[in-house]
Amino acid sequence: MKRLRICATTLLALPFLASCGVVQEGIQEGINSADYTEALKANFMAGCQQEAEKARDAETSRKYCECTFERISATIPVEEYTKLDSGEQMSPDANARLNIAVTQCGGNASNL
Repeated sequence: MKRLRICATTLLALPFLASCGVVQEGIQEGINSADYTEALKANFMAGCQQEAEKARDAETSRKYCECTFERISATIPVEEYTKLDSGEQMSPDANARLNIAVTQCGGNASNL
Protein backbone atom coordinates (compact mmCIF):
# COMPACT_ATOMS: atom_id res chain seq x y z
CA MET A 1 0.00 0.00 0.00
CA LYS A 2 2.91 2.34 0.71
CA ARG A 3 4.19 1.99 -2.86
CA LEU A 4 0.82 2.98 -4.25
CA ARG A 5 0.65 5.97 -1.91
CA ILE A 6 4.11 7.18 -2.99
CA CYS A 7 3.38 6.67 -6.66
CA ALA A 8 -0.11 8.13 -6.47
CA THR A 9 1.09 11.14 -4.47
CA THR A 10 3.93 11.63 -6.94
CA LEU A 11 1.67 11.40 -9.94
CA LEU A 12 -1.04 13.60 -8.44
CA ALA A 13 1.47 16.29 -7.51
CA LEU A 14 2.95 16.56 -10.99
CA PRO A 15 0.42 18.96 -12.52
CA PHE A 16 1.28 21.47 -9.81
CA LEU A 17 5.03 21.17 -10.32
CA ALA A 18 5.28 22.97 -13.63
CA SER A 19 5.14 26.33 -11.86
CA CYS A 20 8.02 25.51 -9.51
CA GLY A 21 10.63 27.00 -11.82
CA VAL A 22 13.59 25.61 -13.69
CA VAL A 23 16.39 23.84 -11.88
CA GLN A 24 19.66 22.42 -13.07
CA GLU A 25 18.89 19.22 -14.95
CA GLY A 26 22.11 17.40 -14.12
CA ILE A 27 22.95 15.31 -11.12
CA GLN A 28 22.75 17.36 -7.95
CA GLU A 29 25.96 17.52 -5.97
CA GLY A 30 25.83 15.43 -2.82
CA ILE A 31 23.09 13.05 -4.03
CA ASN A 32 23.99 9.40 -3.54
CA SER A 33 21.67 7.12 -5.48
CA ALA A 34 22.92 4.26 -3.28
CA ASP A 35 20.78 5.80 -0.51
CA TYR A 36 17.74 4.57 -2.44
CA THR A 37 17.21 0.99 -1.29
CA GLU A 38 16.07 -1.89 -3.45
CA ALA A 39 12.80 -1.83 -1.50
CA LEU A 40 12.22 1.82 -2.45
CA LYS A 41 12.93 1.01 -6.07
CA ALA A 42 10.69 -2.07 -6.05
CA ASN A 43 7.84 -0.11 -4.47
CA PHE A 44 8.23 2.73 -6.94
CA MET A 45 8.41 0.39 -9.93
CA ALA A 46 5.32 -1.57 -8.92
CA GLY A 47 3.19 1.54 -8.37
CA CYS A 48 4.57 3.39 -11.37
CA GLN A 49 4.07 0.49 -13.76
CA GLN A 50 0.53 -0.08 -12.56
CA GLU A 51 -0.34 3.54 -13.35
CA ALA A 52 1.74 3.80 -16.52
CA GLU A 53 0.17 0.69 -18.05
CA LYS A 54 -3.15 2.51 -18.14
CA ALA A 55 -1.74 4.58 -21.02
CA ARG A 56 1.20 2.48 -22.33
CA ASP A 57 2.08 -1.11 -23.10
CA ALA A 58 3.93 -3.09 -20.41
CA GLU A 59 7.43 -2.80 -21.93
CA THR A 60 7.15 0.94 -22.56
CA SER A 61 5.82 1.37 -19.02
CA ARG A 62 8.76 -0.56 -17.55
CA LYS A 63 11.29 1.54 -19.47
CA TYR A 64 9.54 4.78 -18.50
CA CYS A 65 9.44 3.81 -14.81
CA GLU A 66 13.09 2.69 -14.78
CA CYS A 67 14.17 5.93 -16.43
CA THR A 68 12.13 8.00 -14.00
CA PHE A 69 13.46 6.19 -10.94
CA GLU A 70 17.06 6.52 -12.14
CA ARG A 71 16.63 10.25 -12.58
CA ILE A 72 14.82 10.65 -9.26
CA SER A 73 17.52 8.74 -7.38
CA ALA A 74 20.24 10.80 -9.07
CA THR A 75 18.71 14.23 -8.45
CA ILE A 76 16.47 14.11 -5.36
CA PRO A 77 17.83 13.34 -1.89
CA VAL A 78 16.22 10.21 -0.50
CA GLU A 79 15.12 12.20 2.57
CA GLU A 80 13.04 14.43 0.30
CA TYR A 81 11.59 11.57 -1.74
CA THR A 82 10.51 9.56 1.31
CA LYS A 83 8.53 12.54 2.61
CA LEU A 84 5.84 11.51 0.12
CA ASP A 85 5.33 8.24 1.98
CA SER A 86 4.48 10.05 5.19
CA GLY A 87 2.13 12.49 3.47
CA GLU A 88 4.57 15.41 3.64
CA GLN A 89 5.40 17.66 0.73
CA MET A 90 8.82 17.73 -0.84
CA SER A 91 10.67 21.02 -1.15
CA PRO A 92 9.94 23.17 -4.21
CA ASP A 93 13.39 22.26 -5.59
CA ALA A 94 12.73 18.52 -5.19
CA ASN A 95 9.28 18.92 -6.78
CA ALA A 96 10.84 20.71 -9.75
CA ARG A 97 13.45 17.96 -10.11
CA LEU A 98 10.68 15.35 -10.02
CA ASN A 99 8.85 17.17 -12.80
CA ILE A 100 12.01 17.25 -14.89
CA ALA A 101 12.63 13.53 -14.31
CA VAL A 102 9.11 12.65 -15.43
CA THR A 103 9.18 14.80 -18.55
CA GLN A 104 12.70 13.73 -19.57
CA CYS A 105 11.60 10.10 -19.46
CA GLY A 106 8.56 10.69 -21.64
CA GLY A 107 5.90 11.53 -19.09
CA ASN A 108 3.61 14.51 -19.36
CA ALA A 109 2.80 16.18 -16.08
CA SER A 110 -0.24 17.96 -17.49
CA ASN A 111 -1.85 14.61 -18.42
CA LEU A 112 -1.47 13.00 -15.00
